Amino acid sequence: MSHPHEATLKNLPMGQGVQVLVCDEHGLLALEKPTGTRAHPNDSSADPNALLTVPYDHDAECYLWDHAGQRRLIYLVNRLDSPTSGVILLALSKPVADAAKAVFKTHRARKTYYAIVRGRPPVAHGTWRDTLTKQRKGETVRVGPGKVLSAKTEFRTLKHWQYASSELGLLRLSPLTGRTHQLRIQCKIHRHPILGDQTYGDFGMNRRLLQGAVEDRLYLHSGKTELSYILFDKVQTFSAQSPLPASFERLIEVKPAGLRSINPTPVKKLSPGLARRRFRH
Repeated sequence: MSHPHEATLKNLPMGQGVQVLVCDEHGLLALEKPTGTRAHPNDSSADPNALLTVPYDHDAECYLWDHAGQRRLIYLVNRLDSPTSGVILLALSKPVADAAKAVFKTHRARKTYYAIVRGRPPVAHGTWRDTLTKQRKGETVRVGPGKVLSAKTEFRTLKHWQYASSELGLLRLSPLTGRTHQLRIQCKIHRHPILGDQTYGDFGMNRRLLQGAVEDRLYLHSGKTELSYILFDKVQTFSAQSPLPASFERLIEVKPAGLRSINPTPVKKLSPGLARRRFRH
């Protein structure tokens, strides 16, 4: 039995390195976004560095795809910062997009991120609770400590090791609120900036550690997204996972003997008709 959206997924105009992770029967779609790829173009024109290489409607929050004589609307459900890699969701219809977005707006989607940071928290796991402020200057957004926006994130240290005279830690982060740049600024506030962060990071550490030895990128990865959404008066469950990128694994491998690297649970492939396939543009 073929997947109901197999033809769409095979022809989807994905940007370089973007891959399909999973798509449910209703058209809720998880893509794997490489670091540096934009969730959507900055304007309405097609962008080769975006998730999909077709024009984008910012008001409707959807890509405009002309295919086989028809215009298809592919809706963006959530966003990731351009330098963040991993799971990002789209929808192949507006009803599915609206149902999934409602889950994100009420902070009921369960998201898991992995970050390589400077040092390690004083406790192995806990919850960060902060208040933030957001400022916008033109197209630039900056977030910092403030008294306006509450931000809450659960953290757990998975590993820590020495690299080039610096202590690094691998954290699992689960945001319970959805603030702009939340994980990046909370890591900074708690003195564990994310490696490679060009806005909130430790710039001296970035220069020392990212000069040729490892990939120069933001070491923040969206590893898993889970949600239950209501469609046709029924609860639909959805889960997508993305393993740690090779750039994380290479950096984690530079460590004392016997310290094993980690991977999230392997990705569940498309099924049944799309099992064991990966779609590349």
